[in-house]
Amino acid sequence: MKIGIFVHSQSGHTSALGMAIVNKLRERGHDVDIELLRSVKRARPFMKHVELKKVPEITDYDVVVLGGPVWFLHPSPLLLSFIDEIPHLKNKKACCFVTTALPGKFSRGKAVLSKLNAKLDALCATVLEGESYCWGLWPDKKGLDRASQKMCDAILSKS
Repeated sequence: MKIGIFVHSQSGHTSALGMAIVNKLRERGHDVDIELLRSVKRARPFMKHVELKKVPEITDYDVVVLGGPVWFLHPSPLLLSFIDEIPHLKNKKACCFVTTALPGKFSRGKAVLSKLNAKLDALCATVLEGESYCWGLWPDKKGLDRASQKMCDAILSKS
């Protein structure tokens, strides 16, 4: 299976989870690419649109995975802008993961995932279960491993 993972990360926490997912999927023999999303100007919380330096091509992928931080209880505006650039995801599986500094309900990670999933659904994707990972003060290896395993299980599910 050909899998594309597209990540917005400024602190490195989201890209660490993205790379953990890549490594697990490659261990299982899948063809996986990862690309960091970059903006022309620094993305900031609450921006309505963020211009991307390059809009990645997604047509060659069977599964599209999107990852980004939760900023001030909202999805990354850069990630939202990338989704807005995607014409459709018909006949593709798609899912998202988010990273937060706050635990549980305080992070609104699940609400952010729901918003991102609704955007993927509107693009006609087969939306897979995503993951909200709280890194707290710093990412811990066990938590990162659990979150990446949950994402791999969702990506490789029969859904």
